[in-house]
Amino acid sequence: RFIMVSSPDASDQANAAFSTTVQITPAGADIAMASAEAEASKNGLECTICVCDAGGVPIIVKRNAYAASYESAVKKANLAALFQKETGSASIEETESGLRLSVLKRGGVPFTLNGICCGAVGVSGAEPEQDERIARVAVTALQDMFWSHQVFSSNKDNAEEGNDKTPMSNRSGRLFRRK
Repeated sequence: RFIMVSSPDASDQANAAFSTTVQITPAGADIAMASAEAEASKNGLECTICVCDAGGVPIIVKRNAYAASYESAVKKANLAALFQKETGSASIEETESGLRLSVLKRGGVPFTLNGICCGAVGVSGAEPEQDERIARVAVTALQDMFWSHQVFSSNKDNAEEGNDKTPMSNRSGRLFRRK
């Protein structure tokens, strides 16, 4: 939903106080799921796939692998969304007792636009590199769908550089919802 402000002075203040975000809708989650399933099938893999929103809450989950892969796929998607980075990333944390290296399982990939996480995909059931590749294919499908609907006036290449965009329209509202 958009917030409408009538006076020019209030509009400038509102622009500084609020930001426009994009959320994955169930229709968008279906596109990501179909892309991930096609990639897994193409490679003869059985995986569990989770597509979640920016808060890490699952929108759709399909279990095609062993039972424990369900929790793993959901957790990978959740962590990728909440921390806004791929789960295979290693991080070094400073603790009271020294430095600690944390390495998470690969297969969780966030869907980001303009540096803001809009959701994530988590995959489990195959080798870590395969899980990650399948999740990347799903996120790429979402990005391609988003940019093909030209929701922002800038081109796709500028988005990858993190440049700001100016909203043009909400033509893709069925696949992505502005909040």
